[in-house]
Amino acid sequence: MTVSPSSFISFVSEIFPLLQIYAGSFFTIPLIRWFLVQKRNGEIERRNRSREQYAQALERPDVSLRTKAVKSSFM
Repeated sequence: MTVSPSSFISFVSEIFPLLQIYAGSFFTIPLIRWFLVQKRNGEIERRNRSREQYAQALERPDVSLRTKAVKSSFM
């Protein structure tokens, strides 16, 4: 007695490579997104550090910046 596979099992066995790709995308897509988010966050951090340094430079100006500020306020 031989048992023939049902049509559903035959269908699944035919599309098995596509199902493997679909399952792999559950890991691949979030991993790629994580790397992109890390890169973007690094760029934002660098920009924020730069802005903070400029803000500190304006709060505590050196002599040349103070003289420029004083000269421009009289004009």
